[in-house]
Amino acid sequence: MSFESYKKSFYFGIFCCPIGLIIGLYIKYTSVGDYSEFPYYSTLAAFIMPAISWGLFVERNKQTSSILTFF
Repeated sequence: MSFESYKKSFYFGIFCCPIGLIIGLYIKYTSVGDYSEFPYYSTLAAFIMPAISWGLFVERNKQTSSILTFF
């Protein structure tokens, strides 16, 4: 992947972080138990998974497998 591909993946991950934070804060304040660190983990997960998914499925090289060319 090129630098531009990594940059787009990074921006998509940053774009998804506020949603992870909002969900983490909701769980922190509505759940029973100690979820005080949950917003940090949910924000981190909301950054990592979309960034990796974008890089793997959207920005990867245009190499298709034989099963994809069949359809």
